[in-house]
Amino acid sequence: MSSADYFPATKVLFTPLHFIDQFRENRLVIRSDDPRSFPEHLKGDGLERIEYLQLTDFEADPSPLVKWESVFPIDLVMMAPGREFPRLYSFARLLDRGPVRVSIPMADGIEKAVKLAASLRFSVKIIPGQPKTDQVMQLIRLADYYLKNPIIEEPIEFFHSLFFAIVKNEVTNLWEILEKDPDHYCFVSDEGRIVDGEPVQLPDLRIAAETGDETTSVSKGTCHLHGQGDTNRHKECAECIYYRWCRGFFKYPAPDYSCAAIFPLFEHLFAAAREFKQDMSASSPGTTS
Repeated sequence: MSSADYFPATKVLFTPLHFIDQFRENRLVIRSDDPRSFPEHLKGDGLERIEYLQLTDFEADPSPLVKWESVFPIDLVMMAPGREFPRLYSFARLLDRGPVRVSIPMADGIEKAVKLAASLRFSVKIIPGQPKTDQVMQLIRLADYYLKNPIIEEPIEFFHSLFFAIVKNEVTNLWEILEKDPDHYCFVSDEGRIVDGEPVQLPDLRIAAETGDETTSVSKGTCHLHGQGDTNRHKECAECIYYRWCRGFFKYPAPDYSCAAIFPLFEHLFAAAREFKQDMSASSPGTTS
């Protein structure tokens, strides 16, 4: 029995390239730190199950991907925004071949990195972690940069999906938006172990997670990640007016994180959503002032 037999085919597995053959039935996000490895190994049948590719080395030369005739979307994983953001100019060549997203953690230099990525027409995914008060202010400035800047053409997540969910009163949450919902996503380490609670700063997947005294392996086939089920443990979440959209996201990985720090960002997005709806209502045909 293959390892994939232990996982529901509906789950998306984030897995290293060298484990691709072990998951024949699953939808996959394939990662590697070597751009050359993608065109060398992704050939033949079964490629339709690949959702997108992750390049985890921001110092790598993108030339092999630029020359590669493929249709796979690419996610560039940035780990140190303040140091790595100038590399975005080199990766901009990839935009001519198809969709490219940059995943950026909440770390020093995030504002420069996000603004440069957006101006170069990358889509962006911000990994907020458990931000401190000053970092929340950076997120608020970035939200304004996205929502009020008419030249930005590609989405900046998680702002984009959360903002329009508020506007349209749709059901979504940060676990889903940031692809960390344990009901839909599973993370496999470079050693082939299930990562129990994928690292917030996406990713140091070289770190094997442990459950109790045992390390969970792919061959055991379990995928228990800290997620929505765990949020019921937090009394603060039960009383939070933003729980519908957060679902306890900011209580992970440290449950004692004070969500009061993140409230100004939610308040800002809700105020922007109200203003947006008022503007749309005022511009609708037949509206009188």
